[in-house]
Amino acid sequence: MHYGLHHFSRRQLEKRGVKTVTKGIWVARMDKVIFPVAVLGPLAIVPQAWDVWSTRQATGVSPLAWAAFSVISLLWLMYGIVHREKPIIYANTLGAILNVVVLLGVFLYR
Repeated sequence: MHYGLHHFSRRQLEKRGVKTVTKGIWVARMDKVIFPVAVLGPLAIVPQAWDVWSTRQATGVSPLAWAAFSVISLLWLMYGIVHREKPIIYANTLGAILNVVVLLGVFLYR
């Protein structure tokens, strides 16, 4: 049974009387794979940032969309910090920075 307490440490859960389960091999492998994904995922934004800044042109690039992406990344970053989830922190720190870079380019070159 899942109690929705996956962010608590094993010791905290055991104090509450919740039985904990050790990680299965699938979860352990996924934990190893997710760190590179956390870095590589936000790098998909680089071509858009490069295009806006290298051509000094942002026609067709929506400032509303990139502002929304920036806010969403910052909210996820705050969530990751509160829950101490490193992959979420890494991915959304990089994502927020790159989203803001695109957004600044849109405002400067539109």
